[in-house]
Amino acid sequence: SPGSIKVKDVGKDFVKVEWTAPKDTGGDKVKGYTVYYREDGSDEWKKAGSVGSLDNDFTIRNLSTDKKYYFAVAAENKKGQGQKMETETAVSPKKPAQKPAAPEGPIKFT
Repeated sequence: SPGSIKVKDVGKDFVKVEWTAPKDTGGDKVKGYTVYYREDGSDEWKKAGSVGSLDNDFTIRNLSTDKKYYFAVAAENKKGQGQKMETETAVSPKKPAQKPAAPEGPIKFT
């Protein structure tokens, strides 16, 4: 499995994860990585996508802000896919902070 996985960025409907390459490649070079996600409280992992061996991040899109998710990544070589490395805590997408609204008037001078 990859060395570690962590959440790198969070937006209103996405979470970006990044990972480090596995120390043990199973005696063959890594061909690529598959990224998964699951809702908090569920045991069902869903495939988010795959990337090549030189990539070390992936953005999972179309997530719901009212749910929490766990993320995982698995390395693959010509023998098949290795074990998943999972995030330790569940994460919710969130709307980014915005500038505050203008103060309300009337303005009083003292």
